[in-house]
Amino acid sequence: MQILPENKKKTIIYLVILLLAAGASGYLWFTSRSAPVAPPQSANAPRTPSSQLLPFGNKIDTAILDSERFRALVVPAPLVLTPEELGKTDLFQ
Repeated sequence: MQILPENKKKTIIYLVILLLAAGASGYLWFTSRSAPVAPPQSANAPRTPSSQLLPFGNKIDTAILDSERFRALVVPAPLVLTPEELGKTDLFQ
């Protein structure tokens, strides 16, 4: 097994690429460190009443539950599988 190519020019090119990659990684590592980030203001803010969180006042519109389109919704039929569809019971036999 040969680690370095026999051609010296290729060896030098590979070493230059390796050094550039290592230098760029080190540069990014040491320049990306910054001061600790403060938590967002929303985490420290006092809680707001729930009436301000709803988009149209402090009541939830439940009229959709009484509509015909909602009442027409039905549960789908259960899925029936036959033993032939399930495949092998033991994969190692």
